[in-house]
Amino acid sequence: MEGVFDNFKEANKLKLGLGFSGKKWKIEQSKIFKICEDYDRNKKKIPKIYKERNLSLLFVIKKILSKQKKIKILDNEGGFGIVYYILKENFEKNIKFISYSILEIPSVVKFAKKLNPNISFISKPNQQIKYNLLYSSSAIQYAINWKKTIIKFTKTNSDFIYLSDAFVGNIPTYISLQK
Repeated sequence: MEGVFDNFKEANKLKLGLGFSGKKWKIEQSKIFKICEDYDRNKKKIPKIYKERNLSLLFVIKKILSKQKKIKILDNEGGFGIVYYILKENFEKNIKFISYSILEIPSVVKFAKKLNPNISFISKPNQQIKYNLLYSSSAIQYAINWKKTIIKFTKTNSDFIYLSDAFVGNIPTYISLQK
């Protein structure tokens, strides 16, 4: 099948750019982040297109907040923190009770730390911190070994692990490149 590779070494021979470490991705994500930031600043609703893949998270957080006053969230590969603005929009009165951290690759952490001081950006999970929720949306498919990634999730000292927008099912694993 065209575009499917036997291993990562083979796929890497044909890749163009740096992916999530690249300038193009950073520019696109910065635009979306700024849009969400502007909507927040102007007290407007963020357009649905930027929220869709994270809407189910709101129900999970609502359920946790109904049982306890504070929540600590670790967002696996959460980019620049667009989810923070979605949380702020939906939990405006309780946002001070939501501690939101993003686990990202070092190049993203370095850039994203400058964007929003309300978000903690880290490149390695701190085993000493107890999270109520480890959240991962549309990210697990980028792991070289998704099974090891799931095992790492179970060792993060989190009460719950929530995988959203995950491509799962009775399908064979394969390697491909994304444009």
